[in-house]
Amino acid sequence: MHAEPALRHAPRLRDLMLLLPVSVLGVGVPLGMIDVVNRVNDPMYGGASARRIGQAVGELGWGLAALAGILAGWIAVCSSDAGLRAHPGRAVLLALGLVAGLALAVDLIAGWQARGILGSSGFDLVFGALLTLAPGWVAVTQLWRIARLRPARQGARHGQ
Repeated sequence: MHAEPALRHAPRLRDLMLLLPVSVLGVGVPLGMIDVVNRVNDPMYGGASARRIGQAVGELGWGLAALAGILAGWIAVCSSDAGLRAHPGRAVLLALGLVAGLALAVDLIAGWQARGILGSSGFDLVFGALLTLAPGWVAVTQLWRIARLRPARQGARHGQ
């Protein structure tokens, strides 16, 4: 019986550095979601109406997708290949979270481009690229890594 070579995955410094600024700013996402819920019930903003509740649901969905993307990015970067191979269900959930984060990044770029925010100055271009393209790059590389993993053989221990 021939042993399969153990594929080791150590988190790359590049991936960690690309996720760090997004994660620092991502701390504000749950706070923004709390603010959205408070605004729906606040009579100063007109109270709860169907339109306001619909907007709140959209903003909460956007916030949940952002959190899923950030969490999936960190988990995928820090997970070993053997761990992802042994738990295919977890790998599928990570892939879905990465796709949600990637779709969110594309949505941000399209929205900023439509409003003329992106490219109005060099700082805006660099800042926008850092916040949207960097985690998108991490998501694409991790999705590629997850897609090429083979499931573990039945009866084989990790690394064999």
